[in-house]
Amino acid sequence: MRRGRCLFLGLLGLVLLARGSMPTDAQSSLPYETAVAPGAHALIAEAGGDPILVGAGDIASSGSGAEATARLLDVIPGTVATFGDNAYDAGTDVQFADYYDPTWGRHKARTMPSAGNHDYDTPEASGYFNYFGAAAGEPEKGYYSYNLGAWHIVALNSNCSQVGGCNASSAQEQWLRADLAANPATCIAAYWHHPLYSSGSNHGSSTAARALYQALYDFGAEVVMTGHEHNYERFAPQNAFGQLDLSRGIRQFVVGTGGAGHYVFLQPPIANMEARDDTAFGVLKLTLHPTSYDWQFVPEAGESFTDSGSASCSESPDPDLDTDADGFTDTEEAFMGTDPARACPNSATPNDEDPDAWPPDFNDDRMVDVYDLLGAPASFRNSFGASDPDPPYYGRYDLSMNGTIDVLDLLGTPNSFKRSFGTGCTP
Repeated sequence: MRRGRCLFLGLLGLVLLARGSMPTDAQSSLPYETAVAPGAHALIAEAGGDPILVGAGDIASSGSGAEATARLLDVIPGTVATFGDNAYDAGTDVQFADYYDPTWGRHKARTMPSAGNHDYDTPEASGYFNYFGAAAGEPEKGYYSYNLGAWHIVALNSNCSQVGGCNASSAQEQWLRADLAANPATCIAAYWHHPLYSSGSNHGSSTAARALYQALYDFGAEVVMTGHEHNYERFAPQNAFGQLDLSRGIRQFVVGTGGAGHYVFLQPPIANMEARDDTAFGVLKLTLHPTSYDWQFVPEAGESFTDSGSASCSESPDPDLDTDADGFTDTEEAFMGTDPARACPNSATPNDEDPDAWPPDFNDDRMVDVYDLLGAPASFRNSFGASDPDPPYYGRYDLSMNGTIDVLDLLGTPNSFKRSFGTGCTP
């Protein structure tokens, strides 16, 4: 009996000693733009393996869903990410205190959040930024990045009108490209609220963040996680134009399953959807290996739907890559909004279903001629002198990519309109 008691006290002492030696949040935290997630060091050590990133969006309301998913977080170690719409229905200080804090707030010290549209129903998302503090980034931005093991993680803000835009050349897109260039990594993941791809019937796909997706694609990102639609979907790796790309495409997840109600699928899935569910609350768990990752959708207690798999990280792409060999790099075409995988329109008669292809062929009739200057839908002539982000600026005309429709686009760059004038393309 005495021997057993001594053994117990000895083990208790070792546990207390080990706990005291783990870094605290204050010790492990750095400024938010380059921070390792608060609390993540200790949790990774407890997991005894590679880092874990776990999260969902559309979380806490007056219902019981957030408590069900918070109980999953109680037993899953790692860094917690939120994919927006944290406290319903307007992200007020009171709603964060009453709905989020008693549930997911149990894991606030290890949470790296992102904001959703409901968070901005309170002016300037003040309830959100008040609650999460520096972990949410600068209030006028709401985007930031951090490293987790060998991975670089980026939290972005898809509430574009609140932060000066998400388009190519916007402050957020330029920051993202600079951040990715300054933090080279084999494996990159990002998350925000509004999905570029969704089969949902309530909101569906949102193109507002396409330029952010393209920047991530250009730097070889692996995963994007979103919310907004209150259901779960996983898509095959795609480029920013919805085309299957198994070699370097990004796998996007919709994880609007944090607890704030379900949105039922009322229509067939869109292209490249691989799994979906509209019945279970749950969280997405990523295990981040140095050159690969595992994903698992973990449902709330009592639900059976799950989804899991593994994938390798892609190599960083060539910044000079010109997939369709039309003289414009994929990055340049992303800026102008043309399809980097298509050198010529499918039809000589433009139509809404035929994507913009060759940048100088403004009216998509397979010929660069005077009609592109005068007769395109938004007309180069009418846009001349306009600057981003003020209308009638139209990025398709900005061949010099300097943020202004001007004489450089006509005469002064290697890819100028003048150099292509009189030529055509063949699909």
